[in-house]
This record gives sequence, C-alpha cells and structure tokens, in this order.
Amino acid sequence: MKRFVFLGTALTLIVMLMFSCNKNRFELDHLESAQGSGQWKLPIGSMNVSTMDVLNQLGENNLISQDAAGNLLIRYSFPMENLIEGYTMLNLGTFNSSATFTFDKPEWEKSIIDTVFVVRQAVPVDADSASIVSAKIKEGTLTQTYQGNLTSMLVGVWISSPNIIMADGDSLSTDASYVDLAGASLSLNHDKEAMDTIYFNYAIHCRLEEITEPSYDLTTIIGISNLKLSELSGYINSYVYEYSQDSSFSLGLSNLHGQLAFVDAQMRVEEKNTFGNLNAQLRIDRAEFYGGNAQPSSVFSHYPYVLNLVESPTYTDITPAGETVTIGLNTEFDRFGFDAAFNLNPNQESSLVTITDTSSLSLKLHATIPLKFNSSGISYLDTMNLNMSSIETPDILKQILLTASFDSEMPLNLNAQFYTLDPVTNQITDSLVVNPLHIGASFTGKPVHSEAQISVTHKRLEHLLKSKGLMMRFDIDTEGQNAVLTNTSGLTISLKADVIYGGEENL
Repeated sequence: MKRFVFLGTALTLIVMLMFSCNKNRFELDHLESAQGSGQWKLPIGSMNVSTMDVLNQLGENNLISQDAAGNLLIRYSFPMENLIEGYTMLNLGTFNSSATFTFDKPEWEKSIIDTVFVVRQAVPVDADSASIVSAKIKEGTLTQTYQGNLTSMLVGVWISSPNIIMADGDSLSTDASYVDLAGASLSLNHDKEAMDTIYFNYAIHCRLEEITEPSYDLTTIIGISNLKLSELSGYINSYVYEYSQDSSFSLGLSNLHGQLAFVDAQMRVEEKNTFGNLNAQLRIDRAEFYGGNAQPSSVFSHYPYVLNLVESPTYTDITPAGETVTIGLNTEFDRFGFDAAFNLNPNQESSLVTITDTSSLSLKLHATIPLKFNSSGISYLDTMNLNMSSIETPDILKQILLTASFDSEMPLNLNAQFYTLDPVTNQITDSLVVNPLHIGASFTGKPVHSEAQISVTHKRLEHLLKSKGLMMRFDIDTEGQNAVLTNTSGLTISLKADVIYGGEENL
C-alpha cells in the first residue's frame, strides 16, 4: 500500500520532480568573478526529460506498466488471504453432556440383586448455525464419568453409539472410560426430532446389596474434549463473518500538498472459495483513504457494495465488467480502512455443503489506475542545498538575465517559483522571480512553447550566494481537464544567460 500511494501521487507531479532529480545540473560553484562590459548571451544548458526517465530515476517503477497505446498504468494488488478457514469452523472444542436416570427400589425380596439397566442418552452437537449430517474426526477424546447413589454398586458400564464409527469400521462399543476418537467418523440422524444428535446406549451392570433406599439414581456425564473435524457435510442456515482492517501508510514525500483525482480507475475483486457447494455474499461497507483534516476518499462509488461469491478452486474475477471509479488522493492521507461482511448461504438455500479443514475463502483487490487525473491545484516544495559563500560579486556586475525556454508535452500547467534562504534562520530572504515561471500545458500531445525571463540583480545575486539553500515551489493544475501521462510525455528546457555590466547602480 505504501508504494502504491507514493507512486500514485509522485507520478502526477512528474514535472515537479524533474527539477529535483538532478539538483546539480546547473552548478554555480565554478563562478568566481566576472570581467568585461556590455551584454553576453551565453547558452548555459539544456535538457530533455521524458516520463520514463523520471520513473527510472525514482527507482520505484515496478508497479508501472503501459498499455498498447503507451499510456502508463499503476497496478496494485491488495491480498486478503484465508479470511475464513474451514479448520476454524471445524474446531468444535470441548463440551460435556449429562443425563440422570432414576431406578425405583426393586419389589422382589432378595438380599442381593445382580442386574443390568439399559438406558439411552442423547448428546446434541452444536456447530453454530450449521446442521451436521456426517463428519470425519481429526482428533478428540471421549470420557465418561458417573455420579449418584448407584455408583457404589456399579460392576461396570458398557457404552455404545450407532452414530460414531471407529477407525476400524465398527461402531463405538466399549467399557473404557477414555476413548481416542482420532480417525473415527460421525453419522448423525438428520431429522426434525433428532437433529445434530449423537445417541449413546448404556448397559449398566449393578450388584445391589442391602437395599435401603426407596430409589437409586445415576448421572452419566459424557465429555468430548478437543474435538476437531477434518471434514463436515451438512446444511448451513446462515453464517455471517465480519472483517475490518485499518492500515497505515506514508506518502514518503512530506513536501507535497494538495489533492488530485485519478479518473477511470478499475477496482477488480477476485475470490478463491474452496468451500464445497457453498454460495456466499461479500458486502463491502467501507473502503477508503483518510487522514489529517482531509475529507476521506471512497474507493467505490456506493456502499454497501455487494458481490456474489461462488465456488472456485482458483482466483476468479467477481467484479461487474466495465465498472470504473474515480479515486481521490490527498497528501494528508495516511490510513486505509476496509470493512466487510461475509454471509455464507445468504439465500438460506437447503443444499448439502461439504467443508474440510483445508477449505478457505480468500480475496484479492486489484487496482488498475491509468495516469489519468485532474487537479485544481497541488504544490511541491523542495530545497536545493547551496554552498557559494566564497564567491564574490563585483560591483560592476549589474544583473544576470536568464532566459528560460520550455517545450512541454505534459498535459498540465506548471508554475515555478524560487526563493533564497537565510543561512542562519532558514527564512526566505528573496525571490529569484517576481512572478512565477509559467510552463503551459499540452492537451493535444503537441509541444507547447513557453518562455520566461529571470532577472538576477546584484542584490539578488548576493542573497543567492549567501543562501544556504534554494527553496523551489511548483504548482500545477489541469484546467479542469483530465490529464493523461504517456511513456513519451516529456519536457525540454533550455537556458541562456545575459550577463549585464555597467554603472555602479545596484538593483
């Protein structure tokens, strides 16, 4: 996310960055004195920089691609893998179930009674909103304990269940108090009267001596610990999973100020759903950039944004074809928020569903953002370090008149201003230009010629030589039009200097 926002903002300010990519292109530290008189017109430098040149200098262009027409695109993927995993749904944990059985005092007259009581206990299996038909047990243990005044007369208890099929293929039948269920399977009665229920049959062998109580009771406690299923087949009424994430990022350019809007961006949502025969629905309630005092910028045009999920072992696109959005970015943004809810079986369909512990639901958000944008005003501030304190300015020097020529194929207007800074306070001491240099926009692809003059007077030159740095401010706007950057968009700059001498008047 961090690289995506950095590039998305930096690329819209491509012309501004051209001025700062090579800050020593026109070095002045070779200037020591000037001799002569009159005016000299000296070509002192020129350069031609394309959009791709700047991208290569940035070194962060691995997200950049281009279409067949040469239009530049930002492509970014935001993966959200394993949002819902089958093993979490199949981890049923530990539960206990108890039943109490009461036996009246026998009517016959014997001092010792050796008998077997046969009883049945129903144990419900809770799997949230799912109704279980069958399941395979990955791990778990079954324990049985007893309470009541009949326990002192117990000889043994034999327990069996037609719903638990052990790993050897036989149904559960044992007198052990501890049973390892790993590898066993469940086959549950799926009807209205006995839904999601495991039945246990007890053969309780007792030897009664000195019968003194009017009745005897026995409480059977079935405990199933750490029950984890590897597979489950059943019916899901409805299962809603809510997901929320807020992540921070940094633009990486604190000297950018303003807001712009990317036009015709495509947000593609892909999903991978390995839950068998399970239809689901994704409801996005929030997807936005925000931060600072700026108004948040939504990614989608409306909320809730609802998409239907289908079974797919690989990532498949579920976004409506041809839908585009406008994404606004403000330089104050430093957070991205995403709220969503997943509704499994939203239409309450009564279809048999199979879930395994390897089943999962994953999403990927893909952004394809053409460098097509508009902005009513965004500025870039930068400082060029200077160290020219050893250079002297002879009184005979009246002024240096710089003529700057620009041929721009950039679809944006650029206004440039340069300020000298006090070496101690770092405050602005002077402006090299009275009015900002204006570089006209080219909205047709043909170069637009602009020309400006910078008068560096004797006094301004002194400020420049004493300055610890040169502050540069660049403002752009697109005149309300959508600017499109291509791989061939560029800017040609040439500079000529008129060194003017004569008189002792310092301007």
